[in-house]
Amino acid sequence: MSKKCVFLDRDGILNKDKGYVFNLSKIIWRRNIFKLIEFLKKNKFLICVVTNQSGIARGLFKNSDVIKLHKEMNYIIKKKTSFKIDKFYYCPFYEKGVIKKYSKKSILRKPHPGMVIKYIKKKKLKKKNCIMFGDREIDLICAKNAGIQGYKVKYNMDIFKFVKTKILKNFKFKAY
Repeated sequence: MSKKCVFLDRDGILNKDKGYVFNLSKIIWRRNIFKLIEFLKKNKFLICVVTNQSGIARGLFKNSDVIKLHKEMNYIIKKKTSFKIDKFYYCPFYEKGVIKKYSKKSILRKPHPGMVIKYIKKKKLKKKNCIMFGDREIDLICAKNAGIQGYKVKYNMDIFKFVKTKILKNFKFKAY
């Protein structure tokens, strides 16, 4: 049986989007996000976070800050759920950036599907077994460009109820 995967945007889905979040002290976890992660992992889903981090190209923070934040986020997720996010991908590129090596166009930057396609290939996933949730139009366009189903989740919505409904609709399995 082929593995199933849920792609999640970071800011606005895992945590409140406060703009250029790069350290744990600025993270405000989204209500029911731990419940959602636990549900997905108990039902054998891979979880891959795909996030644009143009703050690197803009000189607001460094690659190492994002890597450290993702490790710290995963530590807290593991503590609260006994599960972890399988992979965090981030795109540091932004064509109007001030840091020369990151100031360019990239197929990794959403709405381009580079990060999603990279994980699909790495894990040998079938696109029909993948689904993406984001809070912005670029997330939906990214999903469409990757050839997978995508859904927009507004911040005031109960993410657990919304995603569980879409998962049960799109994948045939018994929820716990």
